[in-house]
Amino acid sequence: MRGRDEATAPVPERDAASWANDLPDEETNHGCQLRSVLDDFRHGRRPETSGASGRAAIELITALYKSAFTGQTVKRNEIEAGDPFYYRLDGAAFERM
Repeated sequence: MRGRDEATAPVPERDAASWANDLPDEETNHGCQLRSVLDDFRHGRRPETSGASGRAAIELITALYKSAFTGQTVKRNEIEAGDPFYYRLDGAAFERM
């Protein structure tokens, strides 16, 4: 999601080429990640990820959104039930604060 006033500029080909590498592309979308977890369940393996690590990732992302909207530092465990960003990650939540 971009900020309301953020503009984008095209990346010159010479700069885009500098990011290229010889590594094979890997699928990293949600479907790929979910397939991995389901495969672990089917084979009786403990998934590499956990609910706790997923929650920590969501907490970080939520803090980034809240900080971007409010311009304030957001500390770990600061967003709790009752905070609009606990329920939504968009500006509508900030506008109701």
